[in-house]
Amino acid sequence: MRKFIQWIKGHFLYKKRYHINIFLFFVTFLPVISIQLFNYEKTSEMLLTKNHSLLADNLQLTQNSINNVLTDYKRILFQISTDVTCMDNILELSKVSPDSAEYRRISESLETYIKANILMYPEIQALCVISTTGTPYIYVQKRQKTQPIIDYFEANKEELNHLLLSSTRSIIGSIHDGSPYYDPEHPVFFLGSRTIHYEKMKITGSILLFISPDKMNAAINNPDSQVYPFTDKLLVDSSGRLICSKDRHTGKILNSLENYKGIDWDSLSSDSGDMQGDYLVSQIPLEHFDLHLVNIVDYRQMTKDLEALWTTITLAISAILLVAMLVAYVLCHKFIFSIENVAAKMNLFDENHLDVKIRNMSRNELRIIESSFNRMLGQIRGLLDENKQQYKKICEAE
Repeated sequence: MRKFIQWIKGHFLYKKRYHINIFLFFVTFLPVISIQLFNYEKTSEMLLTKNHSLLADNLQLTQNSINNVLTDYKRILFQISTDVTCMDNILELSKVSPDSAEYRRISESLETYIKANILMYPEIQALCVISTTGTPYIYVQKRQKTQPIIDYFEANKEELNHLLLSSTRSIIGSIHDGSPYYDPEHPVFFLGSRTIHYEKMKITGSILLFISPDKMNAAINNPDSQVYPFTDKLLVDSSGRLICSKDRHTGKILNSLENYKGIDWDSLSSDSGDMQGDYLVSQIPLEHFDLHLVNIVDYRQMTKDLEALWTTITLAISAILLVAMLVAYVLCHKFIFSIENVAAKMNLFDENHLDVKIRNMSRNELRIIESSFNRMLGQIRGLLDENKQQYKKICEAE
């Protein structure tokens, strides 16, 4: 152990070449890397602050966009549920049985009116009407995709009718993932309200629109956007179920999403957002149906390119500094080696080693020191020889 400590002292504590390397490290490499890390930290903080502001602005724009879509659906719902001709048909519907010829006539009249109102909205998969007596009518646009809707309506029409008749407001819901009629390939949500014959001031029944979320999803999650890969906007109802999302999770409960298990949904703030693990999350309420728009930004994914850039810059600077230190070491090597050579020869010179001589290797100012040292040693040897001769003569004379 003592020998190792002595070796360390001899090679690192007292050798100038290592002193120079350590000096170069502390005055070049370490400060530059420290400044780069500080710069990265401050840039990340500023970027996060700016992203909060951009997120708030983006949420406002998305809110306006989705409100426009919901306004269209609400307008269709209002037009159909208040039209006098349609309400007359629903009143007549309550007086007939589904297997009668009169029912078929009413159905044809309702179908004509419904087609005229939803023709420009292909995302509306089905429209269902229920009279106050429970007589149903359903119109579907594409039966191959809407069979689960038909089955769901037939199984839950009484419950839905009771819910709509007892509510003074329009409602929104979805065929959730726990239902046997849930179709993950073609999820749907529904809008509903009770129907009123305003001329007779009488409630005639209820109406439901079953809608594919694709159009609303495109309005809030634009696949052509540059931020699409690392953002996800979710439309959530008051019960915490998804109406639409980028991954088509309509009908699922918010807390069941596997991708966002680390997010505390109950503690979300509005507009500016909160950091929840790797995600920047915020929410904002919508004007219609007691909905909330939740925006999730995968912050690590978003800053991945920036982190890669900073890592590349740091590695490049480190490589440049290391090369510079290596070049400085090589350039100083001969100078340091010459000094060490002179020191070694001076350390060897004693009365038993009078023949020490330094070969002139340097081509700079150290050559003068080497030559002077050789001359000094020659003079010392000459003086010692002269002293020996004089001593011999004195001994002979005595």
